[in-house]
Amino acid sequence: MHDITHLPLHDIDKDALPRDRSHDTPDAAAELLNSIAKTGLRQPIEVFPIEGDIPFALISGYRRLTAYQALHDMNDRWATIPAFIRTPDTISEAMADMVAENEIRAQLSPWDRARTIVEAVDRQLFNTPDEAIAALHPLATTQKTSRLRTLASVVQDFSGVLREPHGLSERKLLRLATLQRAGLQDLAFEAIARHQPKDTETAYALIAPIIDEAEQILAGAPRLKRPKNPTRSAELAKNLHIRRELRPDGWALILTGPDATGMLCKMAMDEVIYKLSPVN
Repeated sequence: MHDITHLPLHDIDKDALPRDRSHDTPDAAAELLNSIAKTGLRQPIEVFPIEGDIPFALISGYRRLTAYQALHDMNDRWATIPAFIRTPDTISEAMADMVAENEIRAQLSPWDRARTIVEAVDRQLFNTPDEAIAALHPLATTQKTSRLRTLASVVQDFSGVLREPHGLSERKLLRLATLQRAGLQDLAFEAIARHQPKDTETAYALIAPIIDEAEQILAGAPRLKRPKNPTRSAELAKNLHIRRELRPDGWALILTGPDATGMLCKMAMDEVIYKLSPVN
């Protein structure tokens, strides 16, 4: 049994490791803060010694430590926090301990779970995503390992593209992975950049037809004959853009921009009818 030590808050670096929780709701944070203020901390945080000006790095208890810091801003009696001091052999082992703890305690989103893998590689704690997955999820089945690898690739590709992606289900994230495999990822990025959707669900709905097409391509579905390098989108004028999408019942040409008026669409449709109507 480890002894509990009361550590000064300023002696703990809570960002020394990549965290597997990148967001929290204000209500949940307030609920935890009020609970600690009323009944104290039921579960001490976990730290390990590090070299440098700050002597300890946080393993688990990010939300608890954040709540203590907020309480300390209001009252100096919260200047120290109960902690277990662990002694992992390596930083990688400490991070594995953090992931194992949060797998049990926290309801992590699929995005956050995969983001932790990507950040661990970015910080050079591991050389590859596969190495990170093996260390952070040592008991994962082959199927789960494959899913984590795919989700990590989605996080790598869509970080900074989607706003607040944490709410996307695992199924939707796995569907995003088909875009790269089918070579349609740039088209999805272009659609999001052009329309600037206000949230991730709107962005996902915007590129859903492109995902459908990607899945059909990967499934080997028959497609219409087309040039080797077909035009997928084009800037017709400063305020007018055209994009081609595969729909379940055929192809669609989509005009967007301030100049995409009803009259312009009628003119375009009249031209298509003229060009494709049988000659009598």
